[in-house]
Amino acid sequence: LQRDSIVMVSATIRKRYNSDEFQLQVQSVMLAENMKKNLTKKIVLHSHPKNINNKIVNFLYQNLKSFPGKAKFRIHLMDKTSKLQSLLYTQNKGLELNNDLIDFLEENPELQIQVDHS
Repeated sequence: LQRDSIVMVSATIRKRYNSDEFQLQVQSVMLAENMKKNLTKKIVLHSHPKNINNKIVNFLYQNLKSFPGKAKFRIHLMDKTSKLQSLLYTQNKGLELNNDLIDFLEENPELQIQVDHS
């Protein structure tokens, strides 16, 4: 750890045995930069099919190649007017949630992201 590092602390608070005092028991400490990698289990992008273009496809292709990981990756296309939907997913490749992907999604609000950690 370095000064000014951002960390996530998992802990439990319990009443001490035969006492009115409480005790904090630290379970784990994780650097924030490692949280994306270690806690992300599934990434799902939700969008209307008309929003998907070459720019998005090329970015996602390159990002999957550049940041392989353990998180499952899915694209959920839905057309509310016709009530049709399709779910696309990678079978053997996962993705690591990364800053490039986060920045891209912030620049493209038509793509909604769902990140599952369990």
